[in-house]
Amino acid sequence: MQINNQTVIKNNTMQFKPTKNDCDYIHDFTMVELSSYYFSNNTRKIHNSKIKRVLLCDLDKYQRSNIFSYYGPNPYQEVITVLIEEVKGFDDSKEYKIILLHKYKIAYNKNVSHLVDKVWSGFQVVRFKDYQQARKELNRLEEELKTSLDCLKDFK
Repeated sequence: MQINNQTVIKNNTMQFKPTKNDCDYIHDFTMVELSSYYFSNNTRKIHNSKIKRVLLCDLDKYQRSNIFSYYGPNPYQEVITVLIEEVKGFDDSKEYKIILLHKYKIAYNKNVSHLVDKVWSGFQVVRFKDYQQARKELNRLEEELKTSLDCLKDFK
């Protein structure tokens, strides 16, 4: 599919607000497949963590339908998943992180000099003060993921 004679869409993307079942699938996927306790019950309770938005990117260039229709209710093993996670600090302030899940890796957005409204925390993980700023960054990632995976180089 050509957009403007130069940009060719290679990857199928889909963005949505997750249901409780979607969040459960993501939590299970990270614990079982990624061997990570990041989304364990205790960690989620301590940080009052919530998944607010999910972006899926399918690299299958022949598949252009709804990702859930193609892979079923749990596509997380087959696609690149990018999340917006809401966490509460000890002073009850909300912050938002963008997290990448792919294959057997969980990665965080660490180097984004183009962002204006950001908060740096331990290990230099970017946290957004405002949900709309995080959503704007997720939308930017979605547009770039349609054509290339280069935008994922900032996740480590």
